[in-house]
Amino acid sequence: MLGLGPMKISKVPAQGVFSVVVFFSFGLMLKAVVACTLSDNITVSHEFSDDFPDTAKDLVVQTGIAAPLAQRDHFRDICGHAFFGADAFGHATVPAIDFQGLVLDANVAKKN
Repeated sequence: MLGLGPMKISKVPAQGVFSVVVFFSFGLMLKAVVACTLSDNITVSHEFSDDFPDTAKDLVVQTGIAAPLAQRDHFRDICGHAFFGADAFGHATVPAIDFQGLVLDANVAKKN
């Protein structure tokens, strides 16, 4: 089972722990998806293959590498990360995520 490193969860508000766990899990999930692996050993390691995109690597390190609670970012802190931009995988063949379009699509779907 993956841990969050040495921290006293009993002294952290439950909402704060949930946020940290989700953020940490996002980083590990991102690494697994980009690396196309189901291997826990690869996902939790601090090693990256040579062809792992730099923007994805930076985001995985920022979100999925265990750090003390006080040093962890939150989702709002990564919204402007390069991985979510036009050059997410280090080349322009994958279009940027259109978050505004996704919100509009979701709103239209809600109405229907």
